[in-house]
Amino acid sequence: MTTQPPTLSRRGFGLQLAGAAALGLGYGLGSGFGCGSIGASSALASAGTGIPLPETRGLWLYNKNTGEHLRIAHVRRGFYDLQALARLDWLLRDHHVSKYMRIDRKLYDMMYVTQQHFGADRPLIVTSGFRTAATNRKLAETIPGVARNSLHISGKAVDFQIPECSPKTVCRYLNNLGVGGVGRYPAHIHMDAGSVRQWSNV
Repeated sequence: MTTQPPTLSRRGFGLQLAGAAALGLGYGLGSGFGCGSIGASSALASAGTGIPLPETRGLWLYNKNTGEHLRIAHVRRGFYDLQALARLDWLLRDHHVSKYMRIDRKLYDMMYVTQQHFGADRPLIVTSGFRTAATNRKLAETIPGVARNSLHISGKAVDFQIPECSPKTVCRYLNNLGVGGVGRYPAHIHMDAGSVRQWSNV
């Protein structure tokens, strides 16, 4: 965990994808299926089965807390782009203390699959990414529903919004995928790379 923004020389990430166990889709910025479609297509469902998919993919994110935009490919021709991953990790930093850590790569690919489904012509709006234990503890003391042992602390969870898509619609789709934890809240969706489970706090 560090407070310094990433540089071109940052190292320590795995270079090669985990073959059939890797998640993701191609990096085409298409219109997706829209908010009215919740069924998991065979390609998207493969995120849970480990079927290999196109080797280049990326994300378009907007951090609601810092105002930062990032649209970048984080996997190119079957290899992780270290600089891109570092920039994504920084975007999902704990903005309260400007600290970041290595975000779980499965989470990025879950975010990618979600974005491709609902339309990659708009960013995912990140409301919370990595949290230090101290930040999470403060939030748990003041905000109902914040878990004291949250996966945000280990870089395995993200809270986000999708423009023009309700949390209910997004969560129904993610629950059909069955690839991690999904929580529905009044104004955002929680998604994590932990065990498959679902809950609602509305």
